[in-house]
Order: sequence, then C-alpha cells, then structure tokens
Amino acid sequence: MRLNRDVLIGSIIEHQHVFFCLLDYIDNNDGALEVPEQLYLHYYNNDICEHENDDGQFHLSISSLIDNGVFIHHDKSSGVITLERVVVDLL
Repeated sequence: MRLNRDVLIGSIIEHQHVFFCLLDYIDNNDGALEVPEQLYLHYYNNDICEHENDDGQFHLSISSLIDNGVFIHHDKSSGVITLERVVVDLL
C-alpha cells in the first residue's frame, strides 16, 4: 500500500534509531547499502513493535517499505534488502 511521503518520513524519523543502526551496519560492512533482512526484522520486532499504538508498525513493515520504495528486495531468497540512497541521504 502506497503511503504519503510525509507519513512515511514521519515514521522513519520517529524510529530513526533503528535506521541509524542499519546505517552503522552499512558503515561497518564495506558501505554497500545492503543489510540482512533478518537484521531489520530484529529491530522491527524488538523496537518498532514495542509501541502498541504506533502506526509505525504498519508504516515500517518490510512490505510497506518495499511498496513505498524505501527498501529494494532484489531476490527474496537472498535474505538481503537494499536501502534506497535517498533514505540514507535523508538520515
């Protein structure tokens, strides 16, 4: 489901600590914008989903981020997602 950019950006900023952790992973692993899908799911389940009344659970699900162009899932079997450069620049 496509979201308004301001809604999506607001959720990303609200949970920016998760995305900063992803950027740290990228910095420590050759700077490629790829992260293991399981790493994101770990942060999603343990940080984002802790807030029961937070729309971020919906906005920041992997399927929503792929649908809205934040993540690219080239090959689902690889277990790797790629962050779009524009999101990295935003953060």
